[in-house]
Amino acid sequence: MSKYFFIFAALLLVFVPASGKAEDIVEDPVKEPHATAENIENEMLWGDLWGSIRTEWGQNFNPEKVIVHYKDVTCDGKKDYIASHINLDNPDGYFFNIVTVTVHDGESRTDSFSIPFEGATEQFGICMMDDNPSAEVEYDVWPPEEIEEFIGMDVCATSVGVVDGMCDTPQFFWSNESKPGEPRWVFFRH
Repeated sequence: MSKYFFIFAALLLVFVPASGKAEDIVEDPVKEPHATAENIENEMLWGDLWGSIRTEWGQNFNPEKVIVHYKDVTCDGKKDYIASHINLDNPDGYFFNIVTVTVHDGESRTDSFSIPFEGATEQFGICMMDDNPSAEVEYDVWPPEEIEEFIGMDVCATSVGVVDGMCDTPQFFWSNESKPGEPRWVFFRH
Protein backbone atom coordinates (compact mmCIF):
# COMPACT_ATOMS: atom_id res chain seq x y z
CA MET A 1 0.00 0.00 0.00
CA SER A 2 1.13 3.51 -0.70
CA LYS A 3 1.95 6.14 1.87
CA TYR A 4 -1.03 8.17 0.58
CA PHE A 5 -3.42 5.45 1.75
CA PHE A 6 -2.10 5.74 5.31
CA ILE A 7 -2.32 9.54 5.22
CA PHE A 8 -5.92 9.32 3.98
CA ALA A 9 -6.80 6.74 6.65
CA ALA A 10 -5.28 8.94 9.37
CA LEU A 11 -7.28 11.95 8.18
CA LEU A 12 -10.48 9.90 8.25
CA LEU A 13 -9.83 8.86 11.85
CA VAL A 14 -9.34 12.48 12.85
CA PHE A 15 -12.33 14.00 11.04
CA VAL A 16 -15.04 11.30 11.01
CA PRO A 17 -16.97 10.56 14.22
CA ALA A 18 -16.64 7.14 15.82
CA SER A 19 -20.00 5.99 14.43
CA GLY A 20 -18.75 6.65 10.89
CA LYS A 21 -22.15 7.93 9.75
CA ALA A 22 -22.07 11.02 7.54
CA GLU A 23 -25.17 12.46 9.20
CA ASP A 24 -23.25 12.65 12.49
CA ILE A 25 -20.66 15.01 10.99
CA VAL A 26 -23.01 17.99 10.86
CA GLU A 27 -25.83 18.60 13.29
CA ASP A 28 -29.16 19.41 11.60
CA PRO A 29 -30.46 22.05 10.87
CA VAL A 30 -27.11 23.83 10.45
CA LYS A 31 -24.97 22.80 7.49
CA GLU A 32 -21.30 23.59 7.13
CA PRO A 33 -20.36 25.63 4.06
CA HIS A 34 -18.36 22.81 2.52
CA ALA A 35 -20.64 19.89 3.39
CA THR A 36 -20.26 16.68 1.46
CA ALA A 37 -23.02 15.28 -0.75
CA GLU A 38 -23.91 12.77 1.98
CA ASN A 39 -24.84 15.65 4.30
CA ILE A 40 -27.02 17.45 1.77
CA GLU A 41 -30.63 16.35 1.42
CA ASN A 42 -31.45 18.51 -1.61
CA GLU A 43 -28.40 18.95 -3.85
CA MET A 44 -30.27 21.10 -6.39
CA LEU A 45 -31.22 23.64 -3.71
CA TRP A 46 -27.71 23.47 -2.22
CA GLY A 47 -26.22 24.39 -5.63
CA ASP A 48 -28.80 27.15 -6.12
CA LEU A 49 -27.97 28.51 -2.66
CA TRP A 50 -24.23 28.84 -3.30
CA GLY A 51 -24.79 30.20 -6.81
CA SER A 52 -27.11 32.86 -5.38
CA ILE A 53 -24.72 33.66 -2.54
CA ARG A 54 -21.90 34.33 -4.99
CA THR A 55 -24.20 36.45 -7.18
CA GLU A 56 -25.60 38.48 -4.26
CA TRP A 57 -22.50 38.77 -2.05
CA GLY A 58 -19.76 38.81 -4.72
CA GLN A 59 -16.51 36.91 -4.44
CA ASN A 60 -14.93 38.64 -1.44
CA PHE A 61 -16.82 36.89 1.37
CA ASN A 62 -15.31 34.09 3.41
CA PRO A 63 -17.38 30.90 2.83
CA GLU A 64 -16.24 29.56 6.21
CA LYS A 65 -18.05 32.45 7.94
CA VAL A 66 -21.39 31.64 6.29
CA ILE A 67 -23.99 29.96 8.51
CA VAL A 68 -26.50 27.80 6.64
CA HIS A 69 -29.71 26.47 8.19
CA TYR A 70 -32.01 23.84 6.66
CA LYS A 71 -35.52 24.47 8.01
CA ASP A 72 -39.09 24.80 6.74
CA VAL A 73 -39.76 28.56 6.79
CA THR A 74 -42.49 28.51 4.12
CA CYS A 75 -44.82 26.07 5.95
CA ASP A 76 -45.14 23.81 2.90
CA GLY A 77 -43.72 20.74 4.67
CA LYS A 78 -40.38 20.95 2.79
CA LYS A 79 -37.16 22.31 4.28
CA ASP A 80 -35.57 25.45 2.85
CA TYR A 81 -32.00 26.77 2.98
CA ILE A 82 -31.30 30.00 4.86
CA ALA A 83 -27.72 31.35 4.66
CA SER A 84 -26.37 34.34 6.57
CA HIS A 85 -23.14 36.21 7.14
CA ILE A 86 -21.90 39.64 8.25
CA ASN A 87 -20.54 41.81 5.44
CA LEU A 88 -17.66 43.89 6.78
CA ASP A 89 -16.42 45.06 3.35
CA ASN A 90 -19.25 47.29 2.13
CA PRO A 91 -18.14 50.94 1.83
CA ASP A 92 -21.63 51.99 3.05
CA GLY A 93 -21.13 50.23 6.40
CA TYR A 94 -21.67 46.81 7.95
CA PHE A 95 -24.56 44.63 6.77
CA PHE A 96 -26.11 41.34 7.84
CA ASN A 97 -26.84 39.41 4.65
CA ILE A 98 -29.39 36.62 4.27
CA VAL A 99 -30.13 34.44 1.25
CA THR A 100 -33.06 32.00 1.24
CA VAL A 101 -33.64 29.25 -1.29
CA THR A 102 -37.04 27.55 -1.37
CA VAL A 103 -39.06 25.39 -3.72
CA HIS A 104 -42.32 27.09 -4.60
CA ASP A 105 -44.78 25.72 -7.17
CA GLY A 106 -42.16 23.16 -8.19
CA GLU A 107 -39.44 25.74 -8.92
CA SER A 108 -36.44 26.93 -6.95
CA ARG A 109 -36.84 30.49 -5.66
CA THR A 110 -34.10 32.67 -4.22
CA ASP A 111 -34.61 35.79 -2.10
CA SER A 112 -32.05 37.95 -0.33
CA PHE A 113 -31.98 40.64 2.35
CA SER A 114 -29.21 43.01 3.29
CA ILE A 115 -29.89 44.49 6.72
CA PRO A 116 -27.71 47.44 7.80
CA PHE A 117 -26.12 47.73 11.22
CA GLU A 118 -26.85 51.13 12.79
CA GLY A 119 -28.18 54.22 11.06
CA ALA A 120 -31.05 52.42 9.34
CA THR A 121 -34.30 54.14 8.51
CA GLU A 122 -37.80 52.87 9.19
CA GLN A 123 -36.68 50.43 11.92
CA PHE A 124 -35.16 48.05 9.35
CA GLY A 125 -31.60 48.04 10.70
CA ILE A 126 -29.97 46.17 13.56
CA CYS A 127 -27.78 47.42 16.40
CA MET A 128 -24.13 46.96 17.24
CA MET A 129 -21.84 48.06 20.04
CA ASP A 130 -18.37 49.57 19.76
CA ASP A 131 -18.04 49.11 15.99
CA ASN A 132 -18.34 45.35 16.50
CA PRO A 133 -21.26 43.92 14.46
CA SER A 134 -22.75 40.69 15.74
CA ALA A 135 -26.05 39.01 14.86
CA GLU A 136 -27.52 35.60 14.16
CA VAL A 137 -30.62 34.07 12.64
CA GLU A 138 -33.18 32.42 14.88
CA TYR A 139 -36.65 31.05 14.28
CA ASP A 140 -39.88 31.52 16.16
CA VAL A 141 -43.31 29.97 15.64
CA TRP A 142 -46.04 32.54 16.16
CA PRO A 143 -49.54 31.76 17.47
CA PRO A 144 -52.34 32.45 14.92
CA GLU A 145 -53.85 35.22 17.06
CA GLU A 146 -50.54 37.17 17.11
CA ILE A 147 -50.16 36.76 13.35
CA GLU A 148 -53.67 38.12 12.90
CA GLU A 149 -53.06 41.03 15.30
CA PHE A 150 -49.58 42.09 14.20
CA ILE A 151 -49.18 40.91 10.61
CA GLY A 152 -52.80 40.84 9.42
CA MET A 153 -52.22 38.58 6.44
CA ASP A 154 -51.77 34.91 5.55
CA VAL A 155 -48.13 34.11 6.35
CA CYS A 156 -46.14 31.10 7.48
CA ALA A 157 -46.16 31.03 11.28
CA THR A 158 -42.40 30.41 11.40
CA SER A 159 -40.52 33.70 11.34
CA VAL A 160 -36.88 34.23 10.37
CA GLY A 161 -35.53 36.66 12.96
CA VAL A 162 -32.23 38.54 13.05
CA VAL A 163 -31.10 38.78 16.67
CA ASP A 164 -28.40 41.31 17.59
CA GLY A 165 -28.83 41.01 21.38
CA MET A 166 -29.60 44.71 21.82
CA CYS A 167 -32.52 45.96 19.71
CA ASP A 168 -35.91 44.53 18.83
CA THR A 169 -35.64 41.64 16.40
CA PRO A 170 -36.53 42.19 12.73
CA GLN A 171 -38.76 39.29 11.66
CA PHE A 172 -39.42 38.01 8.15
CA PHE A 173 -42.47 35.89 7.28
CA TRP A 174 -43.17 33.94 4.09
CA SER A 175 -46.37 35.36 2.57
CA ASN A 176 -48.98 32.99 1.20
CA GLU A 177 -50.85 35.91 -0.38
CA SER A 178 -48.16 37.18 -2.76
CA LYS A 179 -48.86 36.98 -6.48
CA PRO A 180 -46.18 35.89 -9.00
CA GLY A 181 -43.54 38.60 -9.29
CA GLU A 182 -44.44 40.19 -5.93
CA PRO A 183 -42.14 40.04 -2.88
CA ARG A 184 -42.69 36.87 -0.87
CA TRP A 185 -41.21 38.00 2.45
CA VAL A 186 -43.12 40.27 4.84
CA PHE A 187 -41.09 42.39 7.26
CA PHE A 188 -42.22 43.00 10.84
CA ARG A 189 -40.47 44.38 13.91
CA HIS A 190 -41.95 44.40 17.40
